[in-house]
Amino acid sequence: MESEKCEYKESLAGILEGGEALCGFANQNGGVVYFGIDDKGKVVGISNITEKTIRDVTQTLFDNIEPQIIFSVTKEKRKSRSIVKVEVQKSSIPYHTFKKIPYIRIGTSTKRMPQEEYQRKL
Repeated sequence: MESEKCEYKESLAGILEGGEALCGFANQNGGVVYFGIDDKGKVVGISNITEKTIRDVTQTLFDNIEPQIIFSVTKEKRKSRSIVKVEVQKSSIPYHTFKKIPYIRIGTSTKRMPQEEYQRKL
């Protein structure tokens, strides 16, 4: 189930939305983005996850988060299907952006950080 610390994306086509969620997690309490699980929590899996897939996911996220942050990208099995798990801890830096936009996590949603909060954290 999606939560303040967990986001599901059905496929890797959702990588940019996943990056926004990852940024929001880093700006608050940390969290996990799973690719290959739909919004209802059903494991749909991702076929043919290779080392290149993991590198590509890592590179896409790493290149778009500023300041850069350490996170882990791993392949996991759930209900005999392969998924990609991306996990980040809460950052000690005041805020991060994804594609130059700061995000926060509110319940099960990722939102742009309000301007006043952004300014306060500077």
